[in-house]
Amino acid sequence: MLLRLSLFLFIGLWPSFEVVWGQEISDAPTDQRFIIPETNEGLPGKGPIRRYDWFRKLWQQRRSEWAQQLDKDQGAIVFLGDSITQGWGSDMGGAFGKAKVANRGISGDTTRGMLIRLKEDVFSVAPSGVVLLMGTNDLEEQATPEVIAHNFKLILDALRNFNPDLPIIVCEVFPSSASKRRSASDIQKINALYQDAVKGMDHVWLIETYRLFADPNGDAKKEEFPDLLHPNKAGYEKWAKALSEPIKSISSTFNSRSLLKPTNQLSTWKLELTKDGKGELLVSGDSLELKTIQVGEENWYVQAYQTGLLLKEGEQYRVSLDLKSPDGCSVLLSAMINQPDWHNVGLRKFIEPGDRYETYDFVFTAKDVEKEKNRIGLVFGAKKGSVFVKNMTLKIDD
Repeated sequence: MLLRLSLFLFIGLWPSFEVVWGQEISDAPTDQRFIIPETNEGLPGKGPIRRYDWFRKLWQQRRSEWAQQLDKDQGAIVFLGDSITQGWGSDMGGAFGKAKVANRGISGDTTRGMLIRLKEDVFSVAPSGVVLLMGTNDLEEQATPEVIAHNFKLILDALRNFNPDLPIIVCEVFPSSASKRRSASDIQKINALYQDAVKGMDHVWLIETYRLFADPNGDAKKEEFPDLLHPNKAGYEKWAKALSEPIKSISSTFNSRSLLKPTNQLSTWKLELTKDGKGELLVSGDSLELKTIQVGEENWYVQAYQTGLLLKEGEQYRVSLDLKSPDGCSVLLSAMINQPDWHNVGLRKFIEPGDRYETYDFVFTAKDVEKEKNRIGLVFGAKKGSVFVKNMTLKIDD
């Protein structure tokens, strides 16, 4: 269901904002993957892709920097945009509290440029949500509202194909001025086409940011947009207030999800045995049965685990599971790094479950984690028998 937010807002106290329209272009090494193609041939979308020298350098510099911080930005709410987005700073001025955000704005970018950037700049961090603000620079390059809306629709389609349940926040194009080659009539037409594009879509918020900022003539106000294009501190505060409800909703939903795959699906677990151990995994209804069939002289013989967990260093997590063992088998619940670099990453709990299900709940702080090597599992000792587990979850602890 499309959620339309009509905005009549008051401004309270907000954190300080880092406001820069552009960015000093450094001489730091850049990734050759992010050189803008010399021509539009074979590129998706329609309309302008900027190739000014300053833009080429900025495009390559920012995208190269983002490629180095993919681990840090996993699961973030991604803000995709141009200089208005870039100017908010790397953490969006701290406006959204504990919500994890990632700024993917590039000053001067167009809708077609953003379409090209989706794979590396957005999809690569498996975003929990995406905020879109785009189209104003296309107008300066004389693109028509229809061409701009065409690219916008392609971006929506790509986001939905990547994840049909991905929350998307669409911000209308902000007002500007005909003196900036951004007339009120053109902006209003783009926004009408955006509204039509998202009509009836699930998991989409449409934020009426044009009406929020426009003066009676449909242009930007000097007190919020000193250059009639980029917001100042007051403008960013107003935009942040408009976004606060959907950002809070997305962040809360993301943090409440389990990082583990369903307990009762064999394909989500891996079984590891010592040379003397023998065991198997079985599924019965909503439960997973971990069965030790043969033991020897080792301290453990059977281990079942899920791997590839993207844990964040210093983050606090809560693991919960229901366990029983009619055979009186003990269990070690452990989070660790995959071989060959074995070490614990913060969780190590011995459990002696009874013959009826009991819920166990533990909080731990992740430490010494490594990219995609983190795993959580159940280790079984020197006793034959079965342990049953269900409803196992791993969540960020609020």
